[in-house]
This record gives sequence, structure tokens and C-alpha cells, in this order.
Amino acid sequence: MASRDGARSPPEPAPEENGGAHRPNDSAFSQQRLAAFTPLWRQETSITCLVFLAAFLIPAGAAMLVASGNVQAFEVRYDTHPSVQGCKWIGKDDAGRVKPECLVNNCTVGDPCSVQAKCGMVARLDPTCPRDFTPGAVNYTNATAEELARCDPFCEALVEFTLDETFSGPVYMYYQLKGFYQNHRQYLRSRSQTQLNGGDWVGDEMMETKPILYAKGNGRDEHCKAFGGKKCGDIDVQLEDGSTGRLGDVFYAPAGLNPWSRFNDSFALAKWTSTGWVGLCDGDKPSETTCAKKGIEWKSDHAKYGRPKVNRNTLTHSGMPGASAVDPVHQDLVAPYLRQGWYMFEPYHKIPDQMDEDLWVWLRSSMLPTFQKLYRRIPGDLPPGRYQLTVRHRYDTEPFEAEKTFILGTASWTGGKTIFAGTLFVVAGTISLLCAVAFVVLNVVKGDERTKQLDVWVFEAEFRRIHGA
Repeated sequence: MASRDGARSPPEPAPEENGGAHRPNDSAFSQQRLAAFTPLWRQETSITCLVFLAAFLIPAGAAMLVASGNVQAFEVRYDTHPSVQGCKWIGKDDAGRVKPECLVNNCTVGDPCSVQAKCGMVARLDPTCPRDFTPGAVNYTNATAEELARCDPFCEALVEFTLDETFSGPVYMYYQLKGFYQNHRQYLRSRSQTQLNGGDWVGDEMMETKPILYAKGNGRDEHCKAFGGKKCGDIDVQLEDGSTGRLGDVFYAPAGLNPWSRFNDSFALAKWTSTGWVGLCDGDKPSETTCAKKGIEWKSDHAKYGRPKVNRNTLTHSGMPGASAVDPVHQDLVAPYLRQGWYMFEPYHKIPDQMDEDLWVWLRSSMLPTFQKLYRRIPGDLPPGRYQLTVRHRYDTEPFEAEKTFILGTASWTGGKTIFAGTLFVVAGTISLLCAVAFVVLNVVKGDERTKQLDVWVFEAEFRRIHGA
């Protein structure tokens, strides 16, 4: 039935059946009759709130923009530099052996390499460093563990630039990647925070780290069969404690795509003086007084990461110095990777140290495909003049077409040089101010009429609350 004002009245209650056993509970909660707060703001209240909001946002945004404008920054994209073009671990024939022309060293630091286009990082190795890791290769058989540990394949690029003004310390060194999606769902999940914290193996969590979990060389079974007839995971190995196990049971610490893909380019900065180039900061040789590495992480990172819990089949950055293959046929196939702490069948790709600050910074995943990460901190000032940046390129971004940039800059109370936060505050404050002006105009034009209507709404709401209608 309908009431006088045209609204439908509630239906008459149905006759009780079975003694009312199925009748709903007649409580305020069950029948949704609890008291509720419904704000009906007058225009004067809304205008006041919007004005106060604009009065805070606009000056705060302006202050952020001024502070960001005072930040000094220099950046250079270096992945397009001729010295690093085509620089990757290549130079193998169809059988997986290194080409003969790549087994010799005819590159000098800073000079073009005639075989780099065909051999990549292999051509840049020291003459005594092994290049061929296939079984029976003389190049590896004669190499000692010390030689393997000191060898570091990379391509070097020298970039000169000029600073026109003093960069007041501390000065920060960043690297920037553009086109790297750290926010991909599978990539984000491919780590074990329990393992990174130094905890025990957690089955379900560790399974998320596949395919970078076991040291069995993913997709390389045909390669293993060619030198012994077994799949990689079925190769019997003697572990460091003398026990025997399968290669497929040896797992990485840390495991997952996150640690495996850690950025490993390095940078060194030098300044031209009357006596020549003088080194200021070498990222591979950090120093607290000239090139600080400690402090690039967050304080909270120290609670998130710990030394890995190692057992007999854990492969860490320290490797398994005493590990070997049970069958001599497989010795040269797997021994160098186990002993040196390399990812299986990835020569010179070192497993990262869980206590490395660079790894902690890398594991702080970015939600955008373009991001900057802090590399080193120079405590002192950088005066105007000529500078030389030495880039040791190891991180190949060509397969996914990402861009690499080096950034040198100072910081303010808002952080580095960015206008995003300041612009957002100013825009939000401007919108609030415009809405306040619009409400003022509306209040002047239709003030009395809207006030009366609001009073009617308030009266009706109060009537319904009291009478439950």
C-alpha cells in the first residue's frame, strides 16, 4: 500500500507459521535499524574545508617544486655507447664450444676490439682467464680456482662530461633502468623472503622461486647428455662434506628470479687535474671516506635480510670449494660452477651475497617500468671541471630492449630531482580552491532556496530516525 506522500509503506507481516520458528530476529542489528551518521554538510562548511585544504596543498607543493629545482643532476645514457654495443657472453658455435677466434685476447682497455662484435665479453677477458667451459677444454683444465675467482668479464666504456657548477656533497650516484618490469606478478613472487632472512626452507614459498631454484641448468639437458648421457639433474656429485647427491637436489641461496637478475654494472668516477685523471669513486672498491656503499640501503633492510642457512646441498656465493662430479666425465661440466658459486652453465655469473647492500637495493621492487636505484654516495663536493665516467658493462638489456642511464645528483628534503609530488600537490590544491569558488558562487545565486531544501532533508532524516519510517 502507499502512504500519503506517495512512498510505499512496509508490507503487513505474514502470519506466523510453526510457532514463528522461521521468523527473523526482530533486533535493531538484524533489521538494520541501528543509528547511523549521515553528514549533510552545509555549503559554508564545505567551502571552509576546501579553502583550508587548498591553503595547505598549494604552498606545500610550491615548496616541493622549489626544493626539487635546487637539486643538481647530471645524467647520461650509456647502453648506446659504441664500447658496449653487442657486449654479451657470446662467441660459441652450435656445439656450445667457444669459437677459436674468441679464445685469444686482442682487446686493450679503452680501445675498440676487433672481435667484440663476434665474441662479446669473452674477448675482453684476461689472456689467462678461461673462456671455454665445455668438458675437456684445455682452456679450463689448466685454470686454477684463484684464476677463476679473479676473472671478471665486462665491456668498458669511458664517458667524459663537464660540470659547470659545484655539486654540494653528499653527491649520489644512481643507475636508472627504463623498460624493466619489476612489478610483473611472477617476477615479484620469485623470491623467498624466509630464505633471504636466513630462515629454514619453506616448501610452498620456495616453489615460487622456480626456475631459479635448483642448480641443474634449466633447459640444458641436451647439453648435459652430449657429455655423459645423463640429464643435468641426474648427474651425481660429491658435495663439500664428502657425501654424494644429485645435482638436481643442490639449490641456490638466494633462490629466485629477483636475486638472479640483480643489476651488476659498476661505475667509477675520475676528475681531470693538472697531473691527469684522479680517481674519486670506484664502485667496485667502496670506501666510507670517498665512495660510500654503506647507507644506500634502508635501516629496515637489516631486519629483512640475514646470512643464508647453509646445509650440505646449499650453493651460495661462496661456492662449494670441495665439490666435484662422481663420474670424471662430468667433472669439467659442473665442477667450476659449484666451486666458484656461479649459476649453473652461466660462466662468471656469480650468485649474489645475501648480505650485500646492492642486492637489498635491487630487491626493493619498483612499481613502474622506469626506476632509479641508489648505487654509491660521495661524501664531499664535486667542483666544476672535466670528469670521466668508467662504465663496466655486464648487464645485458638488449633482449628486452631496456635503456640504462647513469645519474649523478644531489638531494633535498624531498629527495632527488622530481616534480611529481610537488605538481600533484599544486594541482590538487588548485582544484580544491576552484571548487570552493564555485560553491561560493552557487551559494550567492541560490543560497536561500538550497538552505530551505537542506533544512527539509535534515527534518525528514530526523523524523525517520525517531519514528523508524
